[in-house]
Amino acid sequence: MGLLVRQMTSEDIPAGMELKAFAHWNQTETDWRIFLEAGGGGCFAAVCDGRLVGTITVIHHGRSLAWIGMVLVHRRYRGRGIATCLMRKALDHLADCPTIKLDATAAGKKVYEKLGFVEQSTVRRLTTTCLPRIEGSTDGIAPITQAEFEPILRMDRRHFRGDRALLLAALLKNAPQMALRLTCHGQTTAYCFGRRGSDFVHIGPILAENTEDAVRLGSDALQHWTGAAVVLDVPGIHTEFLQWLKNAGFSVQREFARMVLGEKDQEDTMKHQFAVCGPEFG
Repeated sequence: MGLLVRQMTSEDIPAGMELKAFAHWNQTETDWRIFLEAGGGGCFAAVCDGRLVGTITVIHHGRSLAWIGMVLVHRRYRGRGIATCLMRKALDHLADCPTIKLDATAAGKKVYEKLGFVEQSTVRRLTTTCLPRIEGSTDGIAPITQAEFEPILRMDRRHFRGDRALLLAALLKNAPQMALRLTCHGQTTAYCFGRRGSDFVHIGPILAENTEDAVRLGSDALQHWTGAAVVLDVPGIHTEFLQWLKNAGFSVQREFARMVLGEKDQEDTMKHQFAVCGPEFG
């Protein structure tokens, strides 16, 4: 069918935006630029009949972990194996990477299982189209500045088991008002970032030492978005945090399967992740 899979460039962003709009996803042109800048040449486009009909992105979180996202195929070209071709291209690019992860929809999970991915955990997407008023506490909560960024990166590397410096720096630059930290006795115990999507404000990642700190920081982050459409992607293991969000007016929209290919984590990396950055970012 004359399929060409090539490296994606910034000139492909408008076509990528069209594909994500057809899928009703939440990414912006800024998100696409993050993929291209952090992808190390691992973002690819599928071209057929002279048009871009599919995409896949890779983000390198350090040398030992890579994240695959934005596996999109135009609805008129589905069922032709294009998603599998894109995945194989990305996996060839990541041949030397010990661990590759992704968050899969129910439909995509079948494709990834055939390529050797196995499910590790679940992530639940919670949304509200009009956030009710949430009371937040500013006690111990302050914006993240460049002075606190490196200590937060060290905490993130410890709990995420990867280096998200490029991603978190981009979030801090693009939405500094959404980057918050909670301190206790001079130590950071929780932090969060966020970004504005095309349809929803996305809160995450949120990392915290415990559920109480995650709720405190989440309350402060959410109190600024009363009346807005908001989304969080929460690991299924955090049942108390999930219930708090439901009580606050959120509902579960869908579920993702967090899948891995290659070396598995030796410990539960979701224990301190109360909201992930998103299935496309990790």
